[in-house]
Amino acid sequence: MGEGLCGSSDSSFKDGETDLRGIFVGDGLNGTATVIARDDQNRYAFYRGKTPLGNAVPKKPTQPTPQGEAKQNLQMQNGIIQRGNWKGYDNFRRGSNKGVQIQQVR
Repeated sequence: MGEGLCGSSDSSFKDGETDLRGIFVGDGLNGTATVIARDDQNRYAFYRGKTPLGNAVPKKPTQPTPQGEAKQNLQMQNGIIQRGNWKGYDNFRRGSNKGVQIQQVR
C-alpha cells in the first residue's frame, strides 16, 4: 500500500510504502496530520488529525484589512451582476422567439 502524509506546518508531503505489517511511519511531522492511504485496488482512505504534533507553529488569526474587505465586496457585487446577466440570457434563450421578423429589423 502507498501512504502519504503532511503536517499543517510542513511545507512538503511525505510519502512511502507500508511494511509487511501494514505500518507506515512518518517521522518529523509538524502540525495537525493529514493522511491519505491507497490500497492495491486504488481505493483511498483519508484522515485529518485534530491534535498538533511536533513543532507546530500556531497560525495567527488574520484580521480583515480594508483592501480585503473591498475585494470581498467587489467579488460579491460581481457575482450578483453575473447571476443577473445569466438569468437574462437564460430567459432570452428559452423565450418564444422563433426567428427574426423583417418588420422588427427595419
